[in-house]
Amino acid sequence: MSNKKRKRNRQGNKENSKKKKDQYIYGTVDAYNGQIEMFYDSQNGITLNNLMDGTLKQQISYERESGKEKVVLSSQSTGQFAQFETNTQIKENYDFLFAIDTNTEIIDETRVSITVSYHVPKNLRNYTDSIEFIPFKGLEIDEVSKAINPEVVGWFLTIKQILQSPTYNKSIRIGVIVDSELSKLSDFNQRRLPYYKENFLPDNIWFIYASSDTGKEYLSNIMISYCDKMAEKIIKYFKENSIKPYDKDNGDNNYRGNRSINLKTKT
Repeated sequence: MSNKKRKRNRQGNKENSKKKKDQYIYGTVDAYNGQIEMFYDSQNGITLNNLMDGTLKQQISYERESGKEKVVLSSQSTGQFAQFETNTQIKENYDFLFAIDTNTEIIDETRVSITVSYHVPKNLRNYTDSIEFIPFKGLEIDEVSKAINPEVVGWFLTIKQILQSPTYNKSIRIGVIVDSELSKLSDFNQRRLPYYKENFLPDNIWFIYASSDTGKEYLSNIMISYCDKMAEKIIKYFKENSIKPYDKDNGDNNYRGNRSINLKTKT
């Protein structure tokens, strides 16, 4: 298989205003039996035909001082067109948007993981200017096995709640923003690998990678940053108020148990 990419330079702002950001559009074509057709629109984006399913994505990154690449944002296209404008790329490919982040600390001799999720409550196409997002769910997950990433447990439990939502249906396209397991996200999105135990992503849900510590000019990065900060606040609240970790065994073989946490609705 062959990976094709096209690069554009972007100038970051705010905390990374001095770092030149590169924008890539990736797609994969069968190098033996396939061919690629590219239609370039200098104002909007690129159409790439004949790609392997689920391989078209847009990525923003920059080079660290160490010389290593720092990925700021990587978003899957659900069709064959990738937008240049990053927030438009999200709006054009997804109907609803969620972000999930998990922070883990030892509290009262228990390994406690706090998962926080935010979501855009309306269809993204309903927004013509700024896009609002509000808390979705908070979870306390206790004694996650050291053999597994607590983030993935948080994804699984939160996606279960998304699927159980009364407004959920299989026809809507859902983007789930995360900041972990970057090297595996393409395989998760293409349903080549289960993302948790034997569970594959539903056909209408895709992971979007966004860093929580940079890229604050992008909606996805802002949302994941809110999740991270809220999880930090909850852990601090647990410690300062001597809140005991949950002691019920309602988990699976990867964690002991979990309980819901009520989140304020103000962003």
